[in-house]
Amino acid sequence: MAAVFAACGPGYTPSGGDTGSPSGGSSGGLVVASGGSTGGSFGGGSTTSGGSTGTIGLGGSPGGSSSGEDGSTSGAPSGSTTSGASSSGMAGGGSSSGTSGGAASSTGGSSGSSGSSSGSTGSSSGSSGSSSGSIGSSSGSTGGSTSGGSSGGPAGAPFGSPCAAGSDCASGLCEAVIAGSNQPICVSACAGGYDCANEPGSFCEATSAGSQNGYCIPPSPAHCASCTQDSDCGHLAEVCWQGPQDSAPACHVDCALDLTGACPSDYACLDEPNGPGGSERHLCVPQSGAGATDCLTALGGFCAGGAQACSETNDAGTCSGDRTCAGGRFSACPAATPQLLGSCGASPPAGCQESVAPAVLDDPNHCGTCPNVCAGQDLGNDDVSCPAGACVLTCRGENYDVNGDPADGCEVVDNPQGNHTPSTATNEGSADCSDPDSTFTWYGEIPSDQRVHTNPTVTGFVDSAGAAPDWFSYLGTGENLPFTICVNDILATLVVTGSAQPTGCYELTVITDLNTWTAFTDGSGVATIQKSCGDFCAEYSSNSTIYYEVSKVCSAFEGHLVTYALRGHL
Repeated sequence: MAAVFAACGPGYTPSGGDTGSPSGGSSGGLVVASGGSTGGSFGGGSTTSGGSTGTIGLGGSPGGSSSGEDGSTSGAPSGSTTSGASSSGMAGGGSSSGTSGGAASSTGGSSGSSGSSSGSTGSSSGSSGSSSGSIGSSSGSTGGSTSGGSSGGPAGAPFGSPCAAGSDCASGLCEAVIAGSNQPICVSACAGGYDCANEPGSFCEATSAGSQNGYCIPPSPAHCASCTQDSDCGHLAEVCWQGPQDSAPACHVDCALDLTGACPSDYACLDEPNGPGGSERHLCVPQSGAGATDCLTALGGFCAGGAQACSETNDAGTCSGDRTCAGGRFSACPAATPQLLGSCGASPPAGCQESVAPAVLDDPNHCGTCPNVCAGQDLGNDDVSCPAGACVLTCRGENYDVNGDPADGCEVVDNPQGNHTPSTATNEGSADCSDPDSTFTWYGEIPSDQRVHTNPTVTGFVDSAGAAPDWFSYLGTGENLPFTICVNDILATLVVTGSAQPTGCYELTVITDLNTWTAFTDGSGVATIQKSCGDFCAEYSSNSTIYYEVSKVCSAFEGHLVTYALRGHL
């Protein structure tokens, strides 16, 4: 109900007649009606520039008229300013006639005349004229009506309007709430769906998971949209989650504050006890006749046009498509289900990025990826395979990959071969104990690498050293009486060449039927064993075999080739 304020200047006197009827008085009276009347009607009013102040009534009309039963008022002359519309009314069933002396004013002076008023209760009419600037009349009665201008409603844009700040909105709230858009809109606060009744079509969504405070927002376009993170789904409590029924992560709208209004009619607000992160959540989930269904095959969120990108991803790859808008909803995702490619020459269908089947990529010619060809194939000294998509090179038998380069395979052949255990030792013949007769020099190589040796395996191969030892056998016949008188003693010296750090890395072992001795190479690559117990004892029995072993014992410098010379006598 509009308020009415009346301010009267000196000389204002009410008549003894009708309620609310002003009569007579001098210049200076003021009547202000804002937006309507309380039980009465108000006539037009006008002011003129430069004139004296008469009676002003808001709600009059420029150049208009006001009357009761008989009275009339002519409009303001050219140059006057008035506000409002014309007003006429008769209240209480009575009538009045007469004139009310207005206040005519011009710059520098004023005059006024008073008329008389008679009539029924609450009714008055009056007219006012002026040669310079007319002052409108006011008529009204208790229980009457006012026709005229009124002030506008509250400032601010309505729900759903784009905005930049809360002051732009009638609600005072401007928030970005629509998935896929950072444009804020006018929203209203809510604690449940019942708070959104004044915003048709809206629902109440929590500002964050578990919050009891929310906003009334328009229907979400994000239902079942493809996503990789929560922010893909909206700005509030929406979540990117792969539910038990989903074949891929999808957007699910939080419906905890609005169990019936948040979800489309073909969805249900389900209590998910093991929701995102293992927490309990109420989320919108699409339904079919058998219950919850895969988001990819369900209708999506609400829309007014356009399209929404979607994708299906599995171990075979990703296929993309676009949900189209029809009937106010996004369609099911049309993306194809990715399939593994059966060969490196196969091409995926349009919109898909698909992987080649793992079995195809276990081929040394397509190892791990289609263009990757394993080095070292067809060289004859190695074998190349591709287990689990990784190139593996193994050395055949006693071929060694000393340089570590698979391009030339296992490029070094051991020498001698097949003498890597005592039972397969190289037989160097026999000799008596005469030093000149038993002196020997034997040569060999010890290659090492970091490869597995198969096809065939190397008997005696030591994995930690990446090498196989060399064994030699020598039959000591002892004294050849009556022709030879000597002592069964031992002298053996190993000289290793080609080792970067020979100290302690190579070992010489001598085994007789009576003793075993070992020595390690020094910094010069030399190791010596010299054993003699004197003229009346022996280090080996006559006609027994003495064994010599040359071996690599360090694990450093795998991928190494040394040569050696073994010299000595019995």
